[in-house]
Amino acid sequence: GILISIHDINTAARFAQKIALLPKFKPCLYGTPEQIMTKENLCAAYNANIEICTHPVYKTPLAVF
Repeated sequence: GILISIHDINTAARFAQKIALLPKFKPCLYGTPEQIMTKENLCAAYNANIEICTHPVYKTPLAVF
């Protein structure tokens, strides 16, 4: 297995089978990109309005800030 720390959520979603999201002062979220990259999870973690769509080529979740 390979473990990588990356701060670009879209790159993580494209290449990783599982990702961990570490929101400040909240429990760690771990699962597939589809499970973790929801509007609710990302808006809470980044304290910003984020939209989620599907990448047109790679068919992975895509966060639009």
